[in-house]
Amino acid sequence: MTITLPANYRVDVDVRVSGVDPDTDAVISQFSEITVSRRPGSISGEGKLNGGGPKLIIRSNSGTVTIRKGPAA
Repeated sequence: MTITLPANYRVDVDVRVSGVDPDTDAVISQFSEITVSRRPGSISGEGKLNGGGPKLIIRSNSGTVTIRKGPAA
């Protein structure tokens, strides 16, 4: 799954991919504010983009979640 957010978008991101090997890159972000953490069986990413805002929750049971930085809105 690939999600593109405007570079200046204000949001709290909460991403979790379950059922994956913690050694894989299941959460990839072009936003440095998103911190990725690994646990057995899941990988999470959290962060406040541009100071934060509404919560964006992304869940997946497999695969990779990529968050791309698009042009400012």
